[in-house]
This record gives sequence, structure tokens and C-alpha cells, in this order.
Amino acid sequence: MDYLRRSIQPLLLEYLLPNKVVVLLGPRRVGKTVLIRQILSELTEPVLLLNGEDLN
Repeated sequence: MDYLRRSIQPLLLEYLLPNKVVVLLGPRRVGKTVLIRQILSELTEPVLLLNGEDLN
């Protein structure tokens, strides 16, 4: 599926550094998860993705 490239995406890519944490906050249903999954699909490095709603 094709998605719009968001203006914040290059900025997020700049902040994705080894052993660092990036937190993306915003209102519900604006596409935060879609954006993160799109960025992560382009990376080759291993990542840990945590969801604040996951109680485990």
C-alpha cells in the first residue's frame, strides 16, 4: 500500500541512533503507528518496538 511521505519522517530518521530511544506522541488515530511501521520496514537494524497500551 502506498502512503504519503510525512514531513516529520526525515526528522525521525535523524534521531534513530543506536542505543537511543525515540518517543512519538500525538492524538489518537492520526497515523503514529502507521508512520513508525513504515519507517521500521525500511530499516535493516534490529529494533525494539514497545506499545504503551500493551500491559505485558
